[in-house]
Amino acid sequence: MTRLEIDVVLRDTFALVGRDFGLTLSVAAVFFFLPSFIFYGFVPLSVPPATDAGDGNAVFADLLVHGLAYPLLLLGTFSAVGSVIIIRLWFQPVGETVAAALGYAMALVPVTIALHLAVSIATIGGMMLFIIPGIIISARMLMTSALIADRPYASPLEAFRASWALSQGNGTPLFFLALIIGMMTMLLAFTLTLLDGSLASAAQAAPRATLASGVTNGVVGLVGGMLNAALAAAAYRRLARPDVSHIFE
Repeated sequence: MTRLEIDVVLRDTFALVGRDFGLTLSVAAVFFFLPSFIFYGFVPLSVPPATDAGDGNAVFADLLVHGLAYPLLLLGTFSAVGSVIIIRLWFQPVGETVAAALGYAMALVPVTIALHLAVSIATIGGMMLFIIPGIIISARMLMTSALIADRPYASPLEAFRASWALSQGNGTPLFFLALIIGMMTMLLAFTLTLLDGSLASAAQAAPRATLASGVTNGVVGLVGGMLNAALAAAAYRRLARPDVSHIFE
């Protein structure tokens, strides 16, 4: 069984981000930046005024739905499709055109969306069951987009099983790899929110849709999406092709 080395996978991750950067950035802008920019920049968040405990609960519920559920399922769907397209461009066979890679990925959009929803629901359900099961599911399913990009699957269940089998024995390094990328993305988000004033406004009232907020979240989505796609691809290739020393050349 191949054991993932965190430093090696991270090195491959950053190498992939710089590979075909212009093309990758173009796809990422459409699927990572644009949906977040529109959602956080132009979709209003209606929050009822809080005058008692009951209203306070309503505010919390509304923020939970708009701040967590919608982005996770709606924006995550765009991100999942974009990840498959980008990774397919990285993995495409010699001689395959960009149009062919895009066609391959777009043909798998239904399976990609279904798999994303299944993994999201399973992860949320696992988080509600003492948190640990959700962490395990999230780590073991980290490579699903790379799996689909490399080999087509007829159903989400097949891809789910394949990712679970491939990640056997590597759940811990996959978790820490995802944690490192997540912390980098959170640091970027925190820095940008300091610049656009989101933290100051959030201290006084509920977050509102503004152009600055849209740009901030769009940039965070862009960087986070590219890093996560590269991480999935790097980890997958290290496990699926352990005999190849220079897998991204």
